[in-house]
Amino acid sequence: MGIKPSHCIYLCLKFIYAIGQTTPNPFNDFAPPNICSFHSNPCNIDEIYRRFDGSCSNPFNEAWGFAGSRYIYLLKPQYDDGIQKSRTRSFGNLLPGARILKNKFFPDGNVPSNTHTLATMSWGQFYAHDLSLLNEAPDEAPCCTEDGRVSPLATNSCFSIHVPVDDPRMSSEGITCLNFSRIMTDLTSGCPKKFGPARPLNTVTPALDLSPVYGNSDFESGNLRTFVGGLLRTDTRNGMTYPPSVFNENSTCSVIYETGDFRSNQNAPLLLIHIIFIRNHNAIADRLSIVNPHWDDETIFQETRRIMIAIFQKITYYEWFPNILGLEVMLNFGVIFNVSNSDYVDDFDSTINLGATNENSHAASRILHTLIPDTIDLYSESRTKVSSITLSDNLFCQDLLEDPIKVRQIAVGMVTQPMGEFDVFHPESITEELFKSKDSTFGTDLRSIDIQRSRDVGLASYVDYLYLCGLLSPDTAFGDFRDFQGIIRNDLISKLRQIYSTYDAVDLSTALGLESPVYGTNLGPTTLCLLVDQTLRSRIGDEKWFEHGESGFSPDQLSSIRSVTLSNLFCDGIDIRSIQDNAFQLPNSKNHLRNCSTFSDIDLSPWQETGEELTARLTKMNAAQK
Repeated sequence: MGIKPSHCIYLCLKFIYAIGQTTPNPFNDFAPPNICSFHSNPCNIDEIYRRFDGSCSNPFNEAWGFAGSRYIYLLKPQYDDGIQKSRTRSFGNLLPGARILKNKFFPDGNVPSNTHTLATMSWGQFYAHDLSLLNEAPDEAPCCTEDGRVSPLATNSCFSIHVPVDDPRMSSEGITCLNFSRIMTDLTSGCPKKFGPARPLNTVTPALDLSPVYGNSDFESGNLRTFVGGLLRTDTRNGMTYPPSVFNENSTCSVIYETGDFRSNQNAPLLLIHIIFIRNHNAIADRLSIVNPHWDDETIFQETRRIMIAIFQKITYYEWFPNILGLEVMLNFGVIFNVSNSDYVDDFDSTINLGATNENSHAASRILHTLIPDTIDLYSESRTKVSSITLSDNLFCQDLLEDPIKVRQIAVGMVTQPMGEFDVFHPESITEELFKSKDSTFGTDLRSIDIQRSRDVGLASYVDYLYLCGLLSPDTAFGDFRDFQGIIRNDLISKLRQIYSTYDAVDLSTALGLESPVYGTNLGPTTLCLLVDQTLRSRIGDEKWFEHGESGFSPDQLSSIRSVTLSNLFCDGIDIRSIQDNAFQLPNSKNHLRNCSTFSDIDLSPWQETGEELTARLTKMNAAQK
């Protein structure tokens, strides 16, 4: 049973949007990972294409969006020492251990969704990788021993997760310690303390620019290109094209795939999304070279990249996010609009920092880990389950994709298998066996890691965000656990009271996973508040967002882009016969399976260049190079 939407919730979201983005904020700035000042070529308003490093995504604040920028804090971080020591206490009282909280509130299990496919979960992971990547401190020494005990060699970069002696699963193995390394910040990267408190660094571009496909620098992108015909590098084996393979002497896998993001090899569905984007890029590049035979490699590549980024943004905001945030919420807060296919949404705001927020990347978006299923199921074209693979046994080793039959079976499975439900349950493959070695009986726990990470970056307590989002006000607050009523179930509030010393000690990461969903959505009000803030930043703060007039797309080109769906990408990128209209939702009487031949390819005729358009483009390019 959900919470009824109210003007309070809508207004509080507008409130955080205002104060988090337009008010000067000392925690809303920039520092590259290796130096404390930004260096890049000056922005030029005549630049047609995005820079690979994300700089000049906002030409008026050129460092916003850069790979290496600081994560944004919506509230001042609450480090134990006020500078950089992880949050372990609240008003002098020790916080309960992350593993204890996981066992208390987030039981092992997996409830399949009745509505959404595995593709919904996998697209969310791809989106998160495009937005954010922390860099952990170098492994000077292990934080825990191989048999799961505190290492005598542990350094200050360790923030190990304590496993209680009565742990229902790990105590029987004698495990008392789970590895956890602190992340690199501007201070640990050598920036002077005048920049403190410490702020984590985002090593990828926060702009939604398909950096997992194209990389985060000119160098990375160059390694992924053929520099012929605008194509990305691929290998062909067994009659199928794959990302190029790389040799890794430390890997037991037969093949490791090279993409714009090393995390692409983590699991098969995620890697398949990379493959789909690469194959669609090369198919569109080939077609553009026919439409405009006078285009050189660079023009074909950049125009294809621009199209693919726009398709990614369109699918993410108009197909994927409505399944997460709810369509009504998105329309009410201007995340998306009911516009015709050829209309612009001209609301770019140069005062909005499009950067990734700590609250989203290290708390709100992480509660979606409950969507992960315990197994990845393979299906035949007739939608019959053929086999399953365990997620924990196949992390970062996707040899099965070398079999073209299994590629198709995983693709069909992604749009047939239900994802996990929006709830408190997490499968054992990520709470007990994550990163388990083949000769080990235990792994680590992602839910505990999520709670520990929110403390590592010093996120403020849950109640502080209730005030920030307008869900509490000083005039009406009780100042105790009663302030959670109507947002979290009473039985869960009672459990929180038992385990936390005070209500203002409750971790953001813990409480977000316990909120009751707002009516019409799958998420609680504070989670919505933080996620909507990020979606607005990413769109409004990005000058080259596909719907903005500054993107350079013509109305006819916009219309072509908006016609592309995830189902189109699957049909064009994988050799499957049929798919439902909405690949994020399970097939049903209103979401019929269709033969892939009935899905139209993107219309590229609006990109056919006349002589006058060629002259105008070359003139603009010459101006941008001056």
